[in-house]
Amino acid sequence: MLRAVALALRAGLALAAARPLALTSVTALIVCASELSGWGNLCRMNDLSRHQTGAVIFTSNVQKVAVFYEAVAGLVPFRVEHDHVRLEKGSFRLTVHRIPAHHAKGISITTPPRIRENAAMKLAFQVENLAHSREAAAQHGGMLYPVEREWHYEDMTACDGHDPDGNVFQLFAFKKEGAA
Repeated sequence: MLRAVALALRAGLALAAARPLALTSVTALIVCASELSGWGNLCRMNDLSRHQTGAVIFTSNVQKVAVFYEAVAGLVPFRVEHDHVRLEKGSFRLTVHRIPAHHAKGISITTPPRIRENAAMKLAFQVENLAHSREAAAQHGGMLYPVEREWHYEDMTACDGHDPDGNVFQLFAFKKEGAA
């Protein structure tokens, strides 16, 4: 098994030299390499893709939105394709999918984006540290609202924000053991 991972990594590095991946995680590199070299089941053998729930975000900028959720919510790239990126964390899968061209004609994302606060749903992610996620959101074209907009419920602190496309999401962090 270790030999298979080493060979997949070597193949992935060769792939990256030919077609660099924008995502920062080596996981995506290994998965791409495992698929190219015929080891498509490598990740399933390691239980890396045993999601139970998931969501799909459609966007005209797959790379920017995928990198945002990787940096802000700690999702890990699992599969990178020409029209989508699959990110995972625990048993959750987020697919960031390119909007088909015939639907994208009338869509434009402004800078800053128009916040979609009236959407019927909002994704929520557990993170270790809201302050770190707030910084990452600002660095990657979105925003986690200021500390003044955080709220506390039971043993967690939560805060809303928006991604580079204006989709509203929520982050929450549980109180650390022994913290005041």
